[in-house]
Amino acid sequence: MFKNCCKENLRIVALELGEIVVEKKAEEARLREKELELARLHVRVNSDNERTGQGCNSLDALVKSVRTLTVKVPNRPE
Repeated sequence: MFKNCCKENLRIVALELGEIVVEKKAEEARLREKELELARLHVRVNSDNERTGQGCNSLDALVKSVRTLTVKVPNRPE
């Protein structure tokens, strides 16, 4: 496969490939860290929306309250 190559060129190529592999693994580790950070932020946002005991209503509870308040009251003839 590499019949016409000298050993020094093969060593250089092997070293560069090794560096590329190390760089790719480091990039994957950074990407994994960012994904975990994003997941933590999503959890924090969801937990902030679900707090009801501290005077903070969840988004669903607020929507339900607005719907309740905007329902028209039927007129009864007297």
